[in-house]
Amino acid sequence: MKRILALILVAVLAFAFAGCAEKSGEVKYAEAPETSMPEKGKITGDTYESTFADITFTKPEGWIFATDEEIAGIEAGDGIYYDMVCQNPDTGSQVAVMFEETLLTIGNVAITEDEYIKAISEGLYNSGLEVISQEDKKIGEENYKSVTVYGEAEELTVMQTSLARKKGNTMISVVAVAFNEDNIDDILKCFVQE
Repeated sequence: MKRILALILVAVLAFAFAGCAEKSGEVKYAEAPETSMPEKGKITGDTYESTFADITFTKPEGWIFATDEEIAGIEAGDGIYYDMVCQNPDTGSQVAVMFEETLLTIGNVAITEDEYIKAISEGLYNSGLEVISQEDKKIGEENYKSVTVYGEAEELTVMQTSLARKKGNTMISVVAVAFNEDNIDDILKCFVQE
């Protein structure tokens, strides 16, 4: 499986936390963090399902789910867990579901979904990508905050949508990245929509 993940997906998370507390003005401290990893989703055939996130994703034809060993090899940092990664081996386009224990990653600071998406948006903008939209999107029965960005370099175009929803002390993140001819909306349609 191609390793374009390091460039886009991990960078998203790094940008998200840099300066979150300082930018929000008033720091909101939370209870001591719970440190248990959310229940891992399951892949059965062409479908990934997470009962914790209440997400179902059916991979497009020709796409490949990363193995548990490949996911374990992604360096994401303490408190960040990749639950599913799926990629188009021909184009490098991909989708990932991640769980982040925000009280561990940004240190006992309560962060909202809006603040989380704003931080991701600023980080991606500062890395040279154009922010196209910030809006609410629905996956299954749950509402997510989202940001979509676009960029071009030589013969490469990229569109990325990052979605976030908070459940307890865990931020559920869905990141879809479409390169060149792949369509971001087609990737997002692979999640069960109610």
